[in-house]
Amino acid sequence: AGFRNVLTKIYGSRSAKNVVKAVMDGLLQLRDKETVASQRGVEIEVEKRW
Repeated sequence: AGFRNVLTKIYGSRSAKNVVKAVMDGLLQLRDKETVASQRGVEIEVEKRW
């Protein structure tokens, strides 16, 4: 979930209650990059800065 998903969830209804519910649902579904990488079975490449 991301900000696009939150916007999609509130598209049909703009009542304050539904907007808050959609935002909270979207925020609770956010995952960090390590979790997503392990679920996809890929490694995270570390970028070396000069």
